[in-house]
Amino acid sequence: MKNLRLILLPLLMFSLVTQAEWTNRYPKVDGQRHHIYLESYELPILSSGPKYPAASPDGQSLAFASNGWIWILDLKTNVAKRVTAGISIDGRPRWSPDSSRLAFVADTGTDSAITVLNIKTGDSLEIDTEKIDLDPEFSADGKSLYLSSGKEGVLDIWQYSFSSGIFNKITELDGHSRNPRLSSDGASLYFSHLDWPERQIRVRSLADGKEKVLKTVSIAGQFGFDIHPLRDVLAYAWPVHDDLNLVVADVNDLAPVNNLTPGKTYVQGPAWSSDGQTIYYSEPDKHQQFKLMSVPVYGGSAKEVPIKKWDWGQERTVVKVVTKLNGKVTPTRLSVKGPTGHAIPNTLGATYFDSQNGEHYFYSDGSVEIEVPVGEITVKAVHGLMGMAVSVTSVAAASQSNKIVIPVTEVWEARAAGYKSADFHLHLNYDGPYRQVTSDIEPLLAGENLDLATPQAANLHNRLMDKEFLGDTVATKNGGLIRFAQEVRSHFHGHIGVVGPTEFYFPWFWGPGYPKHNDGNLSNVDVMKFVSSHPDSIGTYVHPIATDINPFEGANGTSIPLEFIPDGILSENVGLELVCAWSDALGTSELWYRLLNVGRPVIAMAGTDMFVDFHRTPAIGTARVYVQQSKRRTQWSPYISAVKQGRSFVTNSPVLLLTLDNQARPGDVVEGGKKSFRLEVASSIAFDRVEILVNGAVVWSDKGLNRGESRQFSGHLILPAGGWVAARAYGGETSWPLMDSYPFGHTSPVWINEIGSTDPIAKAQAQVELLGALNQLEAHAQQTYGDEDISKLMGRLKSAKAVLAN
Repeated sequence: MKNLRLILLPLLMFSLVTQAEWTNRYPKVDGQRHHIYLESYELPILSSGPKYPAASPDGQSLAFASNGWIWILDLKTNVAKRVTAGISIDGRPRWSPDSSRLAFVADTGTDSAITVLNIKTGDSLEIDTEKIDLDPEFSADGKSLYLSSGKEGVLDIWQYSFSSGIFNKITELDGHSRNPRLSSDGASLYFSHLDWPERQIRVRSLADGKEKVLKTVSIAGQFGFDIHPLRDVLAYAWPVHDDLNLVVADVNDLAPVNNLTPGKTYVQGPAWSSDGQTIYYSEPDKHQQFKLMSVPVYGGSAKEVPIKKWDWGQERTVVKVVTKLNGKVTPTRLSVKGPTGHAIPNTLGATYFDSQNGEHYFYSDGSVEIEVPVGEITVKAVHGLMGMAVSVTSVAAASQSNKIVIPVTEVWEARAAGYKSADFHLHLNYDGPYRQVTSDIEPLLAGENLDLATPQAANLHNRLMDKEFLGDTVATKNGGLIRFAQEVRSHFHGHIGVVGPTEFYFPWFWGPGYPKHNDGNLSNVDVMKFVSSHPDSIGTYVHPIATDINPFEGANGTSIPLEFIPDGILSENVGLELVCAWSDALGTSELWYRLLNVGRPVIAMAGTDMFVDFHRTPAIGTARVYVQQSKRRTQWSPYISAVKQGRSFVTNSPVLLLTLDNQARPGDVVEGGKKSFRLEVASSIAFDRVEILVNGAVVWSDKGLNRGESRQFSGHLILPAGGWVAARAYGGETSWPLMDSYPFGHTSPVWINEIGSTDPIAKAQAQVELLGALNQLEAHAQQTYGDEDISKLMGRLKSAKAVLAN
């Protein structure tokens, strides 16, 4: 089965291959082809408003996708008629040469195929391989179809014969190829190619197979193009800082360009009119609703294409959905489906897709009106990570007022218990289909019952996104806080989430695969020094261990971020992201334990690494830190202070409240010897095991909880003279509100006798394992950098080894 839901690594990547076939981010092995992860923005989205326009060759119509279906707009009457009605999310339509058929992508969430629809008869043909299929384009004679398919593990361009049903491979390149476009004379095929980190427009002669690169840009998610129907002229969406401008250029002389939409525009999916005089495209407004736009090719103002009427071909009505917690209207995360199970998008804000559970979702302030088909409607609602997901089915009638009131509940009330939660790792804009500002995060915080978020500016290779939001701090009406931050992309060395400073660290990227704009002899130590020079700040190694492995077994040491161990040993106030949607919590915990066991109080951190401007992304706060805080309004300095002190637990679902001798909690210190413990546990979903660890070893365990259960465990522990105590819970299936691969929670440590104390046996073992990992990392660095000067990095590794050897 193809898997569009599978969550893999940062940047919301989706697999074309099995887990056993995963390769490194920059794999180049003996010149052979390799698999490169597919970014989520390569896949179609469920939009509210027109997306993926395509003009018919006869000049009469314009096809586009909206609300997950294909529509045809009559350009004379400006009436749009829906022509698909299935459960799949349909997108990216393309016309046959005689304007009688449409081919488009049909995405079920776990599979994507190509559907070819006869407009007059309604008959359809499905073209479906065992892997992902995208981006159809008819041949000049209409007898075959070009498409992008991952049938051999990488997205290649193929040609499918309608008469024989045979596939013929057209391209065979390292990296993904998609978005085929046929030249006006039918002799050449233009296509988009991802040769990481470059995205290219390439052209291939269909006669002799010769190819050349026409245009290259570095990591631009919405970099789409179209070729003129009569001439060799390209129209493409070009990234200018954080914006996307529509540019046209002569294929035979690409240097002079004409920017048709200069300034703050966000052009997507450019498509030529049949006469080549106009270019259509879509663009989100400030509410993330897509508008159909057009601009004359010779210049002039872009204008919205009017749609006077939407012909749904079905009865429609409006449903008011109200969600209440303890009788009070409360913001929530919603998923809404119509009678066929087709997802219904948000008309007031962005619509997202939860890849882990296969659910489209959006946010309500507690009361929202939604236009739906007449018939049975299913609404799923949840209020935050501690909320119990509830699903309600109701019949929406055409001739009466429809109202659905959904009571939502929580398994644990964090604020009443003296806790507040934070997601320390997310991104605002990263070339997704939406364009957001800092305040757009507030409805997400409210719906997820989250108190603090730190959106991080990050680089798209050589573009630093969201520079305009540096220093933004937004106090929400619910008492929450949004504070802008930065992710320093020291590739290969380990990415660092920098929260607290009100200025950016420079350089913001370096390492293998990145352009060298200056001295490459760099180290993360300077990032940590920058963080330390600012009050109330933390530098955190984010998404550290990608899979569920013990990083200290065999040759697994190179799975550890290169400079985390040196920084954990030599720097202060270093964070480690234990819970993140793009890394493994158990594997990362093993790394954390070794640092704790040598007396280094590395800070337990958590962050979802979601993208507010993406469509396919986990919800904000589905990985978070709960910290002991009693004040009504979230305040940065006290919160960060408590995080540094370890008065917290990190989680993606379970609640863990650990107390020793009826008074000591995480962040506190107890004496060794016999101690009583009380562990209060609750969870909105079921999990398998709950455990207490001393110096990384399990000393007590019990079975996990059922969905919505709360339970208190108690007993006695015999503590050594030094080290730490903590509790964890893990294992089980995924369901809402969770959007990670399994439930996980972990308390920060209670230290024995003093913070940073150690047990001699545990310390000695950790020293051996950390030194072994450093040796592997050192060799890996030398092999990767070759003859380059990396004396600063090597000196840092050497210093860490010297400390561990004592």
